[in-house]
Amino acid sequence: MLSSGMRESENRRIEFPDKDPADWEALLESIDTSRTSIFYDQTDSYLDDVINESNVKSLIPLFHELQMDHYLIKCDDIFSMKVIDWGKFDWGRSKDTDEIALAEAIELLSFCSKFDLKDTLSATVLRICNLLELFVWGLVDQDLFNTTTIKQLQVVLGQYNLDGERPAKKQRCVEHGTLCDVMTSFVNIIAVSDNIMNDNEMFVNLIHYSLQSQHLKMKSKLEDVEMNLADKVGSCCVAGMLLHKMAKPSP
Repeated sequence: MLSSGMRESENRRIEFPDKDPADWEALLESIDTSRTSIFYDQTDSYLDDVINESNVKSLIPLFHELQMDHYLIKCDDIFSMKVIDWGKFDWGRSKDTDEIALAEAIELLSFCSKFDLKDTLSATVLRICNLLELFVWGLVDQDLFNTTTIKQLQVVLGQYNLDGERPAKKQRCVEHGTLCDVMTSFVNIIAVSDNIMNDNEMFVNLIHYSLQSQHLKMKSKLEDVEMNLADKVGSCCVAGMLLHKMAKPSP
């Protein structure tokens, strides 16, 4: 059976998908049977030298299209590690960088869903969890999780069963909580109706309002803590000045 990207030409030869020659070169190098072993552990060791962070994203569609599952799993493992490194991004630096990073994460969710990258999807969800935690705690001011991004997240994650993830990866995601709880609710709702998010604008607005309310409440608490801390620091400074003055000998 031919994959969707292949077809039989008029001269009855199989034509492979039209890809960048450099991608084909990397693909052929990765499946060089003269340098691989029938034993997976040795093959994996070889793949570590061939598949890397710079070419993994371009190889994933090829391995998926050619139904090379073992290579695809290896790519998923390498790519997920790359996304985890991205997850160390310093959120909250500026409105523009946060918006770009969230947009990239949502786009990456679509990529993971399309090519069935379970580990990379988990790492991407974890990355968004980190941002949502900062937002809910009042540490990111801009309204990143608005009705538009909530819908985008629902559509992408709705195509993927979070319960089907590998246990270790899922546990890491659950530990970070908030977004996974919300998204799991989305998935459960989709099981009842695929179109509920589009049909029920009020539901989307309710989620948005809940996140905003929690954000404002936590931000208010943080501001109160900062004010109390400033008052205490001020009081300590005044007390220190008085003690210094009292300890100073009279002329």
